[in-house]
Amino acid sequence: MIKMAYIENRKLKIGGLVLSIVYSLLSLFAVPTFAAFEDTGTGARGVALGDNYASMGDDVLSLMYNPAELARVHQKEMTTEYSRLYTGLTDGSNLSQYYLGYGQPIAWGGTLAIGLKQFSLDNLYKERTVSLGYGEWITSDVAIGGALKQLYHSFGVPNMIVDDNGNIQSGTPSFFAANGNSNTAYSADLGVLYHMTEKHTVGISVQDVNEPNVALNPADHEIVPRTVRMSMSYDADRRLTLAGSLMTQESLANEEDYTWTGSAEKWWKLNAGDEVALRGSLATGSREFQQGVLGAGYRMNSFQLDYAFVFNLTGISPGSTMGTHRFSITYRFGPVGASSKAKTESKEPTSKKMPEGYEHPQTSPQNGLPRAAEISVSTESIGGSDKGALPRAADITITPEDVDGSYGPIKAADISIDVIFDSDYDGVPDDIDQCPNTPPGLPVDAHGCAESQVDHHGNPLPRSVSVDFIPLNQVENGH
Repeated sequence: MIKMAYIENRKLKIGGLVLSIVYSLLSLFAVPTFAAFEDTGTGARGVALGDNYASMGDDVLSLMYNPAELARVHQKEMTTEYSRLYTGLTDGSNLSQYYLGYGQPIAWGGTLAIGLKQFSLDNLYKERTVSLGYGEWITSDVAIGGALKQLYHSFGVPNMIVDDNGNIQSGTPSFFAANGNSNTAYSADLGVLYHMTEKHTVGISVQDVNEPNVALNPADHEIVPRTVRMSMSYDADRRLTLAGSLMTQESLANEEDYTWTGSAEKWWKLNAGDEVALRGSLATGSREFQQGVLGAGYRMNSFQLDYAFVFNLTGISPGSTMGTHRFSITYRFGPVGASSKAKTESKEPTSKKMPEGYEHPQTSPQNGLPRAAEISVSTESIGGSDKGALPRAADITITPEDVDGSYGPIKAADISIDVIFDSDYDGVPDDIDQCPNTPPGLPVDAHGCAESQVDHHGNPLPRSVSVDFIPLNQVENGH
């Protein structure tokens, strides 16, 4: 009986110190130990690319890494994640995470997103983060964003107490009875995205700017530390993106910890039009922290499936558990647009004409265009074309300033180009040119006709005349 009482006493003491248990389990995620709301990553693609998602993100997950990147979301989008962290722990603990996010470009400019993230440790501990963010291009190269967050966490409390004499009684432990078992705090994130060149992008985000205090007892000091991410990505050829980042955060020991991450992502297009990706990252940092992540993605029409496998090279390493597995599904729907600084007024379509220099103006509501594009034109690929009638290549330069309402670059897939043919180079498109094959250098009217190609009434002369000779005897006979 004495032995049993001792065992029960030990169990109740552990139950009364759930907070200590949680902090110990949270330390599994990295060697540097932090407090509540430790960032475990969000989304399979985001986790695979690590802190570099601050410059590589282009979807709703950006809300959790760099809200400025929400400006890259040009279509309604919904994403969800389910993750099992460190499956197969010997004590049977179940660490899981869920995420649900939605983003939508809004009419007056920018993109708005909302997200719900929940982390749980069986019935012992639960964290919930609700985020509302916004990102917008303020120039053709710079986007800014921000997010407001509600942070809620709660502890499972046993309905048993042990008095000073070791007696077991029903009731709530004194600490939780005085302070409750949950707390809510509010925080804010800020971010900026900068296109240095056509291939280089820099992303900087500051999360939990105000460092909220989430302690159950207001007299205690348990802040969510401010996190700063700085990342630069490089868009190489053949849809390969490389990136490097630095993350800094203050630990529980009041020391500044640093993490350096290198990431890569490569996309391939399949014959059926689907796309597949491989991605991964390696991270190293303070206190011998080392971690690797491998992931893959598959994009089919409006759906995208992503997976990531996380393996620590220090601490909880492969072999200790069955690893951390992350799964995400993303669905994009609705018209493809682009968030702009302000809603632009609709304009009538530009009339067809060939301005000086053959620069065809585009009235586009799209949100920015690339600085330049090289377009090669092959006459052999155009049915019925006269060889030599078209140039072999054309260099077309498009600046965002040329596009009304342009406030940031978009993807090449969002660009459409109208080609207008002018076979005789007289400045009038072929489809309205009433006088084709005008000799070079002659001035023409609005119909593409030179003075030598019209009659005295200004009507185009016929291209050919058919003359039939009738025998004289048929004329005499009245034929």
